[in-house]
Amino acid sequence: MDAKTQSSHNKVASQNKVASENKMAPTNKTAPAKGMPDAAMKYRAYPQVNIPDRTWPTKTITKAPVWCSVDLRDGNQALVDPMGHDRKARMFQLLIEMGFKEIEIGFPSASQTDFDFARWCVEEGNVPDDVSLQVLVQCRPELITRTFEALEGANRPIVHFYNSTSELQRRVVFAKDVQGIKQIAVDAAKMITDMATKAGAGYRSRIFAGELYRHRTRCGAGNLQCRHRGRQADAR
Repeated sequence: MDAKTQSSHNKVASQNKVASENKMAPTNKTAPAKGMPDAAMKYRAYPQVNIPDRTWPTKTITKAPVWCSVDLRDGNQALVDPMGHDRKARMFQLLIEMGFKEIEIGFPSASQTDFDFARWCVEEGNVPDDVSLQVLVQCRPELITRTFEALEGANRPIVHFYNSTSELQRRVVFAKDVQGIKQIAVDAAKMITDMATKAGAGYRSRIFAGELYRHRTRCGAGNLQCRHRGRQADAR
């Protein structure tokens, strides 16, 4: 073996030795942190506005709100090709890993697909104890009943219920005046509160009434929370 060949051989042997040692040596690399710990610091606070006869313009938000993901419901319905069960399941696990404490998983009374996914989340989704599943439902008794069936066994679920309140909807769809539309929301809130009470002990309800276009109902039950939303409301 000539000198040139011997040098090349030694070089290859040395490289193989280094590669072997690197493979065996412990690594100091750590997996990237999951979640979004710095999300609250992502944006600057709005500048304060000096309006002496008001209190809120000079206040500043100093801590993060409760983040609620609606990607699986509102986001999914905006897709040209909505997600199937497998993609939804992967998305659901990702949202949990990101640290969301409230996750809207669908509209279970609207389709069998959404109902089945809600059941999967409850039964097989490995939902952490501090995470609440949220669902959407209209203020219709049969749909509310179906929604509770979808949430059976869930821990601290949130029922987000709504009804349209625009003048056209009031006149053409519901054939009701403003007071009649308000009553739809009140009846739905009472039904949900009653069903939550029957579902188990520890439920409490707090209902705040007002003009429907400002109305929010939140039944802060031990295992159930309720939200009300009025759509396209006006002051007439």
